[in-house]
Amino acid sequence: MFLHGDFAHLFFNMFALLMFGISLENRIGSDRFVAVFFLAGIVGSIGYLVTASNPNIPALGASGAIYGILGALAVLRPFMMVWMGGIPMPMIVAAFFWVGIEFLGMFVPSGIAHSAHLGGIFAGILYGIYLRRSEGNRRRSYRMYLSASY
Repeated sequence: MFLHGDFAHLFFNMFALLMFGISLENRIGSDRFVAVFFLAGIVGSIGYLVTASNPNIPALGASGAIYGILGALAVLRPFMMVWMGGIPMPMIVAAFFWVGIEFLGMFVPSGIAHSAHLGGIFAGILYGIYLRRSEGNRRRSYRMYLSASY
């Protein structure tokens, strides 16, 4: 996750991290942000290893982790507006597009680890669902506490 093939690869990963990472970290806090970043990066790497035609060719980059951030945001802030190809759309719609593009990309030889991106985004979606449910449980517990204290 910490090695990149060239400056452009590093730049676009860091640009996406800046654009989406700040929003997610503000929403869930630093500890959970680091957890989703590493979880998605590791799951993305495993996804690449499982699907690579030659697993001896290493995958480089933080793209799996970045896609995990996108997946978590799609669950936690589905109506956050993002720009994709000059078109504004809700985060959830953009996530569907990204999944579709990466899925189709798996069938075209390109040197891009599409399966790492897919593994990362699915890990982020699952982590986002976990956070959303745990947040809902905390809210219910707090409401029950307030109603019991009267």
